[in-house]
Amino acid sequence: MKRAILLRFVVILLLALAVSGAFSYYFIGRNMLAHDKSAMLNTIRAVDYALDYGRDLQEQVEKLHAAAMDENSRITVIASDGTVAADSEIDRPDVMENHLEREEVQEAFAKGTGSDTRSSESVGESMLYVAARSTGGDYVVRMAVPYTNLIDYMITIFPVLL
Repeated sequence: MKRAILLRFVVILLLALAVSGAFSYYFIGRNMLAHDKSAMLNTIRAVDYALDYGRDLQEQVEKLHAAAMDENSRITVIASDGTVAADSEIDRPDVMENHLEREEVQEAFAKGTGSDTRSSESVGESMLYVAARSTGGDYVVRMAVPYTNLIDYMITIFPVLL
């Protein structure tokens, strides 16, 4: 009898956790992601405004990043042919692979802005990428920050709850 009651309690608890997790993901997680993207676009627009595309972009990006950005964020300036013109984390962006096939870069050149979440090849962790076409249109300014969505958190916490 006690075992049956305990089993029902555990089943109800797991269902409640599943429902609350789904609710959190669909309502809270999406709003947080939209807010993060919006804040990153504002930062990208400020960086674009501050850049003089006729001068050394690498030097400018390094100075802007050091003066005004979090150490976990990354700024990359990508030319219309996909070559990396500047990057806040890489000293020699000219040796980086072509970025034209990246989803957020393609969206930014086509629609003005773009975003993607994926594992970074160079950093080795999940990142949120947001990109916007420069005011002149010849470049895309992209910002990246570490990103872990709610599903990743729930997967990490779930075994602890059991």
